[in-house]
Amino acid sequence: MAKEEIVVPVIDLANFPAELEKLAAASTEVGCFQVINHGIPVALLSDMKETARTLFDFPEEVKQRNVNLNVIDGRYRPRNFEPNGKYHESFSIYDAALPSDVLSFCSALDVTPQQREINEANSKVITDYFGKLHGLILEMASKVVESLGLVGRSFEEWSCQARVMSYKVTSQEDIGCIAAPLHTDSSFLTVLQADECVGGLQIIDANGNFVDVDPLPGAIFVNIGDMGKVIHQFLHISNLSISLNYVCINLYMVKVWSNGRLHTVKHRVVCKKVTTRFSIGLFLLAPRDGYIGTEPAFIDAEHPKLYQNFIYNEYRKQRNKCEYKIGDLALRGFKADQEAI
Repeated sequence: MAKEEIVVPVIDLANFPAELEKLAAASTEVGCFQVINHGIPVALLSDMKETARTLFDFPEEVKQRNVNLNVIDGRYRPRNFEPNGKYHESFSIYDAALPSDVLSFCSALDVTPQQREINEANSKVITDYFGKLHGLILEMASKVVESLGLVGRSFEEWSCQARVMSYKVTSQEDIGCIAAPLHTDSSFLTVLQADECVGGLQIIDANGNFVDVDPLPGAIFVNIGDMGKVIHQFLHISNLSISLNYVCINLYMVKVWSNGRLHTVKHRVVCKKVTTRFSIGLFLLAPRDGYIGTEPAFIDAEHPKLYQNFIYNEYRKQRNKCEYKIGDLALRGFKADQEAI
């Protein structure tokens, strides 16, 4: 596939409700957008990037203490954890919408007095950061839904998984290699703060071409993930994935919730420089009871229900069996026409 430039829509949060029509087009046609005037201080974004750097400098045995037993894939992942994963490692926090879970993550890494001293500073940055990020996720989820004509939806009772990610490139020969293979996110929304100094995020456009997404300084990049395709009257959104000077809200769960009306963008990460690339993501997963279903307002005679109701973790298990982490492939087993089979 060839690479070409694409204009990713820019949404100004200071200009609502005038931006609603643009937001609807971005969510249903492009599947991603960048957000400006989002209210997260630039200094906090920078502090979180430096905090990420210190976390990955910890010894391997300390990093392995990051384990979340209550969520699939909720743990520290070393490099080579997955096939083609030689560049990537990550930490996980579940549920990052809860301050108690964030503090538990920090305390798990307090093994030596030196690490405890480092983590006292890290803990404040991480808590402040994900507190602000969670607020942004809730706001963006509500605005995306409002752009489709549904007003007053709350996503406070949705769980959020955070990931702090590192992509380490050590050789010039690695430039152009795939650091994260083509995928969609299993979440409803993902907000991703990517490394403004490196780049590397690519999406597939409507013509099937890979295109670079360069971060807009001071902005947050948003794209859409798996669960948005299905979801039900339990509308209380709260999970996005974030990267450093921009955030990517991933809407594939949105595709489910919206009965296929929202557009999910496939994306990957490529190696751009001999350096370490950091990104921080917050993923709006599902209601805390795990139940996923289609919003009734999007079902009518012209738009029959596309997907069954199901439990989010059951979907994650099915998706993990797929060779490619693409929502359309995993969701085939949850089509509504299979309910009677």
